[in-house]
Amino acid sequence: APAPAPAFAPAGKEKAPAKKKPSSGGPARAAATATADETARGRERTGKGKSKTAAPRGSKAAPKDTKTYTQTDIREHFVPRLGSRSAILHSKKAAEDAVIARIRNLDEPDLTVVDLPGKGKGVLAGAAFPAGHYVCEYSGELLTRAAALKREQLYMKEDEGKAEVMCYMYFFKHADKSWCVDATKAGRIGRLINHSMTTPNLVTRVFVVDGVPRLCFLARRDIAIGEELFYDYGERDSDVITHHPWLRT
Repeated sequence: APAPAPAFAPAGKEKAPAKKKPSSGGPARAAATATADETARGRERTGKGKSKTAAPRGSKAAPKDTKTYTQTDIREHFVPRLGSRSAILHSKKAAEDAVIARIRNLDEPDLTVVDLPGKGKGVLAGAAFPAGHYVCEYSGELLTRAAALKREQLYMKEDEGKAEVMCYMYFFKHADKSWCVDATKAGRIGRLINHSMTTPNLVTRVFVVDGVPRLCFLARRDIAIGEELFYDYGERDSDVITHHPWLRT
């Protein structure tokens, strides 16, 4: 009978393991040397002195970009325009310059002085005035408050015994100072505009012309042709109002 097969095939002649040369620095030095070699090989792949990890084998490195780029200003790509706030300020400045030009020219167009029953003189609009537009100036002699009060006493003496003292004095404040425009001797139309506390269609504004404050009337709302012009005299003294009931209107 045939001989039974062995449980394991014969391994043949076993090769003796190669003897390793002892390293001078021991196992720790050998490991450090291997790590340094791997790091050096990684740097060769990524570039000298860089700490990037070496690309894996078989992958293609991204091509280097050799183009030269120049940083541009973003304003080169857009049409410059004024912001909304700048546009508003520019528009206001242009409107103010237009009013100052009319003040210098003593411009009082399209105003008519008429006699009104129970009022005396009055001023009518001879043209339509859009809201905010210049109408005329309250023109006269500019005085300090102290000088104006003395002037007022002189007018009262001159008109002593008369029913009313005929003087046209507009007191106002500007730049933290009190002023007065005395229009009593002036021949301009602005002083003849009547008062209304309840339905004024004019508003007073101060414009500085050549360093001097000037009082002007602007349309408070749209004013139609033929309307009588009114502004609020600003008198709130109860005794004065009692003697002049028309100030309540």
